[in-house]
Amino acid sequence: MTVKRLLTIVGAGPVFAVARAIATDLEGEKRVVAVELPPDRIAETDVRSMLNRPPAESDVFAAIGLHALNHARADLCAKFAEAGYPSVTLVHRRASVERSAILAPNVLVCAGASIGSDAVVEAGAVILDGARIEAGARVGAFAWIGANVVIGFDASVGAHTILRSGVNVDAGVPIGDHCELATPGLRQAAVVDRTFDTAAFEQPVRIYRGRCRA
Repeated sequence: MTVKRLLTIVGAGPVFAVARAIATDLEGEKRVVAVELPPDRIAETDVRSMLNRPPAESDVFAAIGLHALNHARADLCAKFAEAGYPSVTLVHRRASVERSAILAPNVLVCAGASIGSDAVVEAGAVILDGARIEAGARVGAFAWIGANVVIGFDASVGAHTILRSGVNVDAGVPIGDHCELATPGLRQAAVVDRTFDTAAFEQPVRIYRGRCRA
């Protein structure tokens, strides 16, 4: 007798609620299990005991979020992978994804979002309502793309980068890794890694990561 696989949504916060709703709509309530897990408990949690099912019987989705918790989502995904649980991708029924687009595991695509032809969305990225990823664009792993953001043709957004609502990226423009762009407007020039353009700073700054020598 074949055991029917369950889909377990694990996480906390708004992403958890959205992922649970999308999964339930797609799979039905009987196939979806929701497990709340605060981010500060990820390190101490034994995922096999928490899920109470072997990997052969359970798909998973890591749904930790707000935008500032991209690394927590990545940590949870890593624990699932290490334990052998396969992560799924969740796409809202009212989202549009072209056939040639590539969505990696644990990607969340919300209502009204669109992913163009030959676009690539890497593992763990969150694409919020109404966001548009144009043809050939690339979104890095565990990036956070805000509602109604537009990423132009062949543009790229780096891993763990946050684009808040009102930020758009022009065609072909590369945005680096570990950035946070919150000031509304069209980005027409490349943005280097670890750039922060938010209300916390009077002008865009780059967070330098280096080593001091004695």
